[in-house]
Amino acid sequence: MGRRVLVRRYALALAELAAERRRLDEVEQELARVMEAFRAQAEVRRAWYHVHLSPQAKVQALRRVLGDQVSPLVYHFLGLVARKGRETLLPQIFDQFLQEADRIRGVVRVEVESATPLDPQEEESLKAHLARFLGARGVRLSKRVDPNLIGGLAVRAGDVRIDGTLSRQLARLHQTLRSVPIRPSPASLDGKAG
Repeated sequence: MGRRVLVRRYALALAELAAERRRLDEVEQELARVMEAFRAQAEVRRAWYHVHLSPQAKVQALRRVLGDQVSPLVYHFLGLVARKGRETLLPQIFDQFLQEADRIRGVVRVEVESATPLDPQEEESLKAHLARFLGARGVRLSKRVDPNLIGGLAVRAGDVRIDGTLSRQLARLHQTLRSVPIRPSPASLDGKAG
């Protein structure tokens, strides 16, 4: 079984269980704490990826750092991941969990490129418009600034792409102008300026 399939299977199982128990937000926050512990604490990473430590010892290393900031449900899930030897997949499982949680909530992930950073008001307005346009309960924006766009926005949500950038409009105008046949004026044919 491929890594991508495994990652999705683990993430989907946890997301569905958390949603069933009405704990989706809490589980997401707890997993974020776990991932932060991995980033911030070398001892946690060493214990988690150590090939000779038991799954229980790996989870215990996390418990020592996180204590009751993580629920038994998440600790049990981490133990399952360790027992199955899937420790190296945990970062990808977390990322996939976020996607599955958004899907369950009806939230669409949207990538936005703009020439300048969006201010908070523009961002909220864009989210509201996109949610209505996409028929979603909410929108999670992933923003990127590209000064080469000159102005406007490029938006991508799954297979939907909307390019309203000034650079794209100028490129279309350039293409249109290039395709227009230029007829010489009568004055230019006889060499007399009129």
